[in-house]
Amino acid sequence: MIRFGKLLLTPAIEKRIEIEEIKPIPFFGRFNVFQKTSKWAAYIDKYLLFHKTLRRRLEDMNRIIDLVHIVDHSNSLYSSGIKKHSSARCLVTCHDLIAVRTSLGEFNEAPLTSKTGIKLQAWIYNSLKYADYYACDSIQTKRDLNRLIANSLNLSDVIHLGTTGRQENHLTRKIEKDSFLFDPEQCDYILHVGSDSWYKNRISVVKSFIKACKTQPERKLKLIFVGPVLQVHESSLEIENWIKANKDRVLFLNNVKEEVLNYLYSNASLLLFPSFIEGFGWPPLEANIRGCQVICSRVGALGEILDKIATFIDPRNQKQINHAVCNLLNNPNQKRDSQKTLIPSIESCLGKYQELYLKLINNGTSA
Repeated sequence: MIRFGKLLLTPAIEKRIEIEEIKPIPFFGRFNVFQKTSKWAAYIDKYLLFHKTLRRRLEDMNRIIDLVHIVDHSNSLYSSGIKKHSSARCLVTCHDLIAVRTSLGEFNEAPLTSKTGIKLQAWIYNSLKYADYYACDSIQTKRDLNRLIANSLNLSDVIHLGTTGRQENHLTRKIEKDSFLFDPEQCDYILHVGSDSWYKNRISVVKSFIKACKTQPERKLKLIFVGPVLQVHESSLEIENWIKANKDRVLFLNNVKEEVLNYLYSNASLLLFPSFIEGFGWPPLEANIRGCQVICSRVGALGEILDKIATFIDPRNQKQINHAVCNLLNNPNQKRDSQKTLIPSIESCLGKYQELYLKLINNGTSA
């Protein structure tokens, strides 16, 4: 997770600990121009070449390495090499275990994992046991980890990721509205932020939006996706026909800058986030901080942090989602004061990781 890795490199955590980042550098990936083989070229760089690079760094007698932090559990396959070639302790952050659980057939909604995908996830799964300690983004992820990895219960803690607070940034006032096909300040719109992964459940977002439009035809509602266009698994013939007949009502925005996203949060009627599963769940937290009403599933850290703030729904209950959307659209004054919500800050996240680093370096076993 690039965003998380950059967060850990900020000066706030470097004050007491010397930190060095090491990551795979594209080699074969630089020369591969064919989409079908680019993934395999990246795998060679990541899973073959980088193992050798990491080994050389660990065996460098001129440097003493006390702790290696694997910032995403999908890279846990390096953990056995870390234990073999150094005396450094190994910390793994588990953002979620969705891919591992999907390969084990734990989700009915998920597409079947390919044969190579199953082998890769099994490699990741079996490598997790070599870590000395685990940091999880949410209680839900920790429960999954403790269920899947023996003896991890007392070697794991929950550290919520940090979120930037409300900022009256002058840039939001200077955003070029011409870059949009609508005026966020004058438009009545429902927002979704996320990818086209199966667990995002975007088809339920579209269904509830269409229902709201039919229930309240007098409103010129729009649905704004910050993410890719709908894929086959996210649509149906009925949905496709409706969108074709109402092209100006469903819009997709890609490569959105942070200040633009914050602007969209601030002006949206509500954020709808009915995911089947999440590791943490950044968008609802970011939306809440910026005064946007949130409807979401009780997944990831959302139930822990937005317990009495968000409107929670069952992602498998379309009628409940539809009702929640129509209810908030009809009662806009239900917006809560986001200032009362204890959203984890970046400073808090950094502080907890720094404490964990120091305890592990000093051979502690709890944060």
